Amino acid sequence: MDDYERAMATLNSSLYEIKENCQIRQAFTSLFFARSGDLYAWAGMKEDVRSAIERTLKLKDIDPTVAFRGMYIQAVGCFEMFVKQFSASVADAISNRHDKFSDIDGAVATNHTVLAAKTLAYLSSGSVNGVDYDFLRLQRALGSCLSNISEFRLDGHVYTATMGNCTADRIRRLFEQLGLGDAFGPNVTRHKEIKRWTNNAGSKEAEKLLSEKMDLSIKTRNNIAHGFGSVAIVVADVLEISEMYRALAESYCDLARTVYAS
Repeated sequence: MDDYERAMATLNSSLYEIKENCQIRQAFTSLFFARSGDLYAWAGMKEDVRSAIERTLKLKDIDPTVAFRGMYIQAVGCFEMFVKQFSASVADAISNRHDKFSDIDGAVATNHTVLAAKTLAYLSSGSVNGVDYDFLRLQRALGSCLSNISEFRLDGHVYTATMGNCTADRIRRLFEQLGLGDAFGPNVTRHKEIKRWTNNAGSKEAEKLLSEKMDLSIKTRNNIAHGFGSVAIVVADVLEISEMYRALAESYCDLARTVYAS
């Protein structure tokens, strides 16, 4: 199992849990509330069981969107964690592919140096925007790069440390910094998983759809997280965004393997 497969395994496991929780919520609603008469018959004269059924039936009008909002936020978070792991894996692939830092493509090398310096600006606070960061690892990696020694290592975490939420433009910029090309270009939109998710849409249409859905997912996530209780989320929204993230992740891993093949 390579680093990309490990990142995919983590994402798939997390999205599977979200999907299963959605299905459990739906199954309970359809089974319990729709078959309450049968449940009363089963309970018979058992007062404690009948009381439990009555208490639960009072909950049938509760809006399920509260649970689905939380699952939506989790799905977005799972993808953002994948992006971090993916970026670190690509940086390792770049390091393994070259003997010295000076052998790396100029733009990719410059981007790493600039992002490393930007991240080191947070050294005195001990974290980056409140998130713990291994500055010692970064200093060692940057030292190995600037010394131009063999067995140098890029610190792949600098690419996402100050990135913020994964909007379409930020994902595009990340791919450019890593030398992977367009994050929503033909090499991605022609991937079998993207073709399946977009129902075989053409490259331009798929690019537009992916970009819009990516930005909408971040906007929705932020609205929920910052207390906009009017945001209505249904199970289909959670499942759709989870499938898009999974398809994108698969296409990104295959693209990285192609660009930085050993």
